[in-house]
Amino acid sequence: MRQFLGAALNYLGALSEGMVEVPVAIVRSLKEVEKIAKIEEQALSPEKQQLLRFYMLQIARLAGENG
Repeated sequence: MRQFLGAALNYLGALSEGMVEVPVAIVRSLKEVEKIAKIEEQALSPEKQQLLRFYMLQIARLAGENG
């Protein structure tokens, strides 16, 4: 997700380069991407994310899925 958000910021930044006036839609999109990035960072610590992945994998294995 972090890579996607970084790519989105780069794309929107490159799109707006050279423009005299940046369209409102691009400015709004940049703000939304920044908000999503902040929420994503605050969601879970890396340790808790790793623990969550572990439990999800265990659940998938018990349910017969190929985790």
